[in-house]
Amino acid sequence: MKLKYLLVSCVALFACAQSMAAKPSDESAMKWLEIQGIGRNYPEKVQRSLEAVNKEDHERLLAMTPKAQKAQMKALISRYMKNMQEDLSRPELKKQWLDEEKRAVQKVFTQEEVDVTNRFFSSAQGKNILKKIRSFQQHGGNLDDVLSQSDIEKMAEAFGHGAGKSALEKVKHFDKLSDEIIHKTMSQNYLNASDKYTPAFEEQAHGILCKGNKNLPKCAK
Repeated sequence: MKLKYLLVSCVALFACAQSMAAKPSDESAMKWLEIQGIGRNYPEKVQRSLEAVNKEDHERLLAMTPKAQKAQMKALISRYMKNMQEDLSRPELKKQWLDEEKRAVQKVFTQEEVDVTNRFFSSAQGKNILKKIRSFQQHGGNLDDVLSQSDIEKMAEAFGHGAGKSALEKVKHFDKLSDEIIHKTMSQNYLNASDKYTPAFEEQAHGILCKGNKNLPKCAK
């Protein structure tokens, strides 16, 4: 009988351990992303990526453009960037990106870690703390001046031990995966959008350059 009870206890402990280490559900992982504000950052990520990729080329193009045609070239570049950003910001591409981010959450965190984080930041004080942290990230300053003593104590209570602590320790790993995801998805989506808009942009840019300087080799008839 003792052996029977021991085996039952072992099975129960194993099931409990499996549950604690379970992969986060789709719903909880998406809620984690929503709470962290990751989906809201998509347009900004698109804009930053576009500017980083095109900055040097566009500066070089403007430097080559005669003064009389600069306003026209700037307008062309602006239209091109607007078209690219609108294409890259399509809802289906955002969903594709968020699905990848969701899988990253499920790869890095356990269900318990996601639940602890979601529960804390869904509370009234947790939401207020998150708002303060976002303000700090946006404007800079000293985090100790942003958070109250009560805020710090509540965060220590939630993330100072157990699943909360391990969740906090894994954030850098998630951030690394997230950066890789945005680079991968943005690169492929950028190439697709570029195929649509770059040929016409280059042709129009060439026309503007030639209008101001017919002596350029490619402008000679």
